[in-house]
Formats: sequence, structure tokens, C-alpha cells
Amino acid sequence: MTKTNTADEIETMDLTRELPTEEIDGIDNLILPYVDILRKEGIETVQSCQGGEGHAYPVPTIEFDGEASEGWRALAIALQHQLPVYDLNRKWSIENFVPVGPIWEMTFTPFSD
Repeated sequence: MTKTNTADEIETMDLTRELPTEEIDGIDNLILPYVDILRKEGIETVQSCQGGEGHAYPVPTIEFDGEASEGWRALAIALQHQLPVYDLNRKWSIENFVPVGPIWEMTFTPFSD
């Protein structure tokens, strides 16, 4: 059984580093601790969403840049911090009939109310 984090558990996570306001402006509150953990370990996140109704993604998602090994490094970091990782993908988008990317995408089990 996969553990989900409640909003209260997310708020009590130890965030040891503050990100400059301009870097965190617009990041969903519930995914912010996950993003912070990855960033403080050197993962270059480019997009994130806490997921759910009214959000860009159906589940909590973080996208990040990096070479072929970066996804495995990010996964190791997430698991060491006991983040509820659901899956890890390397994806390409198609723009004007041309593949663009790749970019890494890590998703997490949904947050409970």
C-alpha cells in the first residue's frame, strides 16, 4: 500500500533552505516541499504541480532537466527523503511535428485532504 501525505504532514516537513521568492512564486503549496528537497540536492526543476481538480496535472508532478542519469539521481534523492514517488518518466513533447526534449517527469501519489 502506498502512503499518501496529508496537508498537515506536508506543512511539518523540515525545509532547511529558503528559495528566493522569485523562484517559488506560483508553486503550489503542497508540492513546494518536494521541489525544495530536489532543488537543494541540485536537481534543476522546471515545472511542478500539486495535481488534482483545477490543476494542470491530475496527480502531483515535478518536471526537471538533466542527462540520462539525472532521473535516477532524482529518484534516489526522493526515495531517501521518503517522498511518495509513483513513477518516473523521460518524455518528449511534439511541437510543429518535431520532438522536443527530453525532459524528466516524476509523479507522486495524490495528496489526501
